[in-house]
Amino acid sequence: MIKSIAILTLAASLTIVAAKAQDYGTELTNFNELTETLELAGKSTETINCRFELEKRVALMNDAQLCNGNFYYKRDGARICLDYTEPKGNKIIMTQVGFIVETAGKRATLELSQNPGLSQIRNVVIACTTGDFSGIAERSQTKYFENDEFYTIVIEPTNKRIRRYMTEIVLRFNKNNKSLSIMRFTESNGDYSQYKFSDKKFNTAVDDSHFQ
Repeated sequence: MIKSIAILTLAASLTIVAAKAQDYGTELTNFNELTETLELAGKSTETINCRFELEKRVALMNDAQLCNGNFYYKRDGARICLDYTEPKGNKIIMTQVGFIVETAGKRATLELSQNPGLSQIRNVVIACTTGDFSGIAERSQTKYFENDEFYTIVIEPTNKRIRRYMTEIVLRFNKNNKSLSIMRFTESNGDYSQYKFSDKKFNTAVDDSHFQ
């Protein structure tokens, strides 16, 4: 009886995984045109101002943690800011050397050189804004998919140090404007963080105060 339940559970899990993969659409064997298109779109983007929603799934918790806020990007200095409105007062600033994390008015600086997981996250976010994925692909197994709505890039890091922090990165780009719509990081224990971006404004004024 127990064995039968285990087999049924495994079969259900495999079905879910297969369905999830099919959602990405058709795998592209020739993806050079896609990468060139994304890079061209990135080169024309000086700033991004949009909303984000974060869903954090933790295995030990029944419900997902939900957050939201404003996302800012400035090509000058490759600066990124996630300014939370819920929970209010939280903020993450990504610079070329590290992360500045502000929680309830308290600040901490995390250096990229000491944390390969954070370094990979920053590399991915920057690649999504510039369209240049060459640096990520060198240390990963990367697959490209297409359906009616999205281009999807699935990245599986091969670097052992990075795999201690994350095993899969999924990036979904809107086919109309070639901008990032969904970004998901899956950790080694199965927990994941998924960001959804909306209300995007490109090449509008973004004040430097967001990155301070």
